Amino acid sequence: MKTKRILLAVPVLALQACGGGSSEPTDGACLHLYLEPIVLIDRVSVEGETGTISRAVITDLQRDGQVVSLQQLAVSSGVEETAQGLVCTLPCGLGNTEGTYTFQLTASGFAPRAVTVNARYAVFQGGCPSSNDGGTHVSAVMKRL
Repeated sequence: MKTKRILLAVPVLALQACGGGSSEPTDGACLHLYLEPIVLIDRVSVEGETGTISRAVITDLQRDGQVVSLQQLAVSSGVEETAQGLVCTLPCGLGNTEGTYTFQLTASGFAPRAVTVNARYAVFQGGCPSSNDGGTHVSAVMKRL
């Protein structure tokens, strides 16, 4: 008889540990963290040169064919919204939703560069809290005008 009580107590304690099983309202059973953005732009090189570009502007950003704004991305680093587009101070990162991202990279004195990224997280850590990490790394090459 004691064994049955212990077995019933374990699921109740497990629910309470992740925020469930009580009369208090919760926002969900568990917190999910994004440890880095899903699209990580590591560097933009200059074609035929050894130099790199330190800042580029991201325009025409789409995910799976739908236009995406900085506010819809939820996660970003090194990105600032301006009238010209999203200014990326390299390295930079954006987004936390898997999918196909397309955008244009522009920089003063360079031809625009179209970029397509099939973005996925490499690591999912389950539990409470859970997390995603290991975004998709991207490098681009731009040509001087």
